[in-house]
Amino acid sequence: MQTSASFTVAVTGLGASLVAVALLTVAAPETSARSRKVSPTEFAGTWKHVGSMKERRARRRAVDGVVQGLPVVMRGRARRRLAARTTPPRLLKFKATAKRIVLMDGSQKITLRFGAKPVQVKRNGNQGTVKARFKAGRLVVVMKGGGGKVVTKYKLSRDRKRLRLTIRLKARPLPTPLVYKATYRRK
Repeated sequence: MQTSASFTVAVTGLGASLVAVALLTVAAPETSARSRKVSPTEFAGTWKHVGSMKERRARRRAVDGVVQGLPVVMRGRARRRLAARTTPPRLLKFKATAKRIVLMDGSQKITLRFGAKPVQVKRNGNQGTVKARFKAGRLVVVMKGGGGKVVTKYKLSRDRKRLRLTIRLKARPLPTPLVYKATYRRK
């Protein structure tokens, strides 16, 4: 039996049995969902937003924290715009292969190759670029445009039934980046 560390134990009776079980547990190869590497294709499917009240409050606090650094006359409008822009879409849809991913949000559909040059996009009269990479089991999408940058990191739960997004929004008038989370369940 090989283990990552050497153990020298001199025990008898019940203690020896417990030590043997412990050593077998340490030496047994992990076959849990956690040890299995995540591939881009596992992100494919339809995801429904299931964020809790706690998540909404945290997002609201994050918006309030960023807005406090703005001049007083800008705070109300900034708070409303950020609240609208940070509200997660009800559904997310992905199609994926090992080399690319198709993101679908409502009527918007974007095909991105991992590690490729950014793709030009237009939405609501605004123009920008989007690119994606897949690294360490996480999908990372970077959007730039309109004087801002949004980095969204997508991470699957161990059982692959939940999708956790961490979004970092950095925009010209904001004194600090806005960071918040959103949770989705596979539909």
